[in-house]
Amino acid sequence: MSEIYTLDRDKWWRLINPEWIDPAGQLNLPKAKGGKSKAQIGLKATMTRIEDAMRFADAIRDTFHPRTYAHYGSDPGQPAWNDLVWRVVDGDPVIAGDPLTWTLLPGNQGDNGEGSLRVKGDRGKFSGSSFSCQ
Repeated sequence: MSEIYTLDRDKWWRLINPEWIDPAGQLNLPKAKGGKSKAQIGLKATMTRIEDAMRFADAIRDTFHPRTYAHYGSDPGQPAWNDLVWRVVDGDPVIAGDPLTWTLLPGNQGDNGEGSLRVKGDRGKFSGSSFSCQ
C-alpha cells in the first residue's frame, strides 16, 4: 500500500497530490504568522508522517480489545471510497501506450481536483485521455 502514497509526483495513480500538501500557504509565511519550513510541512515531511502512521498501524494490528467497535459515516459532502475504478472517458488509451508509463499533464491540466485526470502517453503523443472516479 505504501507505494501509492510515496510515488513520484508525476504518476497518474499516486494518492497524494504534492501541490495540495500546503493549502494554507504556510511555506510562504513568516514563522511569527504560522509559517512552516519544508522539514515541517513539505512533501518529504508528509511522506515521513505517512510511513510512521503505517508502522504504528502495523505495530498495533493484533492488539485490539475483544469489544472493539468500528464507526461508519456516510456524508454526501465528504465522499470516501473503498475501491477506485478509473474509466477512460475521452481519448484512446491504446494510442497512449502502456498505462504504467503515462504521466500527468502539469498543474490543473493534469489533475483538476474534481476527479478527472489528463495524461500524456509513453509514445510522446498527448492521449487526450481523462479519467473519472466511479
